[in-house]
Amino acid sequence: TLSLQCGLYPTITKKGIPVLPNFYHPDGSMDSLQSYKEKSSKSQNVAHVAFGALVGSWKFERVIHDFLTTSTKTVTGTIRFSFRGDDTLLYHEEGMFEIKPGTMIDVFRQYEYTHTNDGIDIHFVEQGERAHLFLSLAFDSQRGKTWVATSDHLCIQDLYKGKFEITLDGVSASSIKITYRVNGPQKN
Repeated sequence: TLSLQCGLYPTITKKGIPVLPNFYHPDGSMDSLQSYKEKSSKSQNVAHVAFGALVGSWKFERVIHDFLTTSTKTVTGTIRFSFRGDDTLLYHEEGMFEIKPGTMIDVFRQYEYTHTNDGIDIHFVEQGERAHLFLSLAFDSQRGKTWVATSDHLCIQDLYKGKFEITLDGVSASSIKITYRVNGPQKN
């Protein structure tokens, strides 16, 4: 195939997670992924494939709705997922936050994503090191090619409801959507 002629080979980690660039779509990949999914737990296989499919750079747009003040703000930028060990990905986000029309500030955030049997755990990164657990996402539903993982996290009096959606085209991701809904005494 063209990918082999160009020297593009999927990388397989020690845990067997395929790491493929987003443009790598071998013939019949959806059929082989489907048969792979049928052999054991759907959520386990999806977590396995999704983890590898995250690797690379992604453009993002975040819309922040404040239901207390009815204001809406946006953040745009780039997210880069890179390996930080066999079962850990470093999520590095850089962007611009429009705090009011015409006023932008630089923002960044890092997380560590770890692969679990049926999902992905997300830890905060503080001063370059893994800190506490933020969300423990478990894949629990599917809509077409899109798989959904959810988790709740109580932080003092604020409840964070996380939803992670990944659309798989074979073993590559074509889109990722992460939604957080926060409710608490000072947050909504």
